[in-house]
Amino acid sequence: MNKLLLSRSLASLLVTLALLSSTAGCAEPMRYRYISLKDVTGIETTKEEEPELKHFHLLEGAFPTGYTLKQPAYQLAFRVDTERFAPHIWIKATTGAGAPLFLKPRSDRLPKSERARPCGTYSTSQPTDERRFDWVICGTDAAPEEMKIAFDVVDADGSVLGEEALPFKLEANGFYFPPDGP
Repeated sequence: MNKLLLSRSLASLLVTLALLSSTAGCAEPMRYRYISLKDVTGIETTKEEEPELKHFHLLEGAFPTGYTLKQPAYQLAFRVDTERFAPHIWIKATTGAGAPLFLKPRSDRLPKSERARPCGTYSTSQPTDERRFDWVICGTDAAPEEMKIAFDVVDADGSVLGEEALPFKLEANGFYFPPDGP
């Protein structure tokens, strides 16, 4: 009885997906992917949410959207914006007392590859107190050693308080239908 119910539920789900795909115009469903720091040593998950994409999405569940990493000289807070399609993560550094510190991207510390440029990009190349890291160039084609977020944590005087090269994974969570047209 349970097998029959499961089989019918799966068949119903597949029919629903097929209908949604055929009625979505030219837009095809795409996997929603996010940057995950879940299994990185020293990083704690602090928040979980579901995607809040403006376009139709389905089959998603809650996923980690907030993380922290505490180091002796600073604390890092990471957050994933649940409204963005592209895999990304915001990073903010503070002292133990909560005073802002600066983040300086360090793509030069990533392993060399045959690519013309690194897979990940930063919102700005200048030191800033909050920075967005986007994974938009390579998608899932990158080697694990390329999947790192590298930056220095610096104080207002420019002194380096710490160097980070954090590995991450791309995780999938449901599907979304991108906008049809410009």
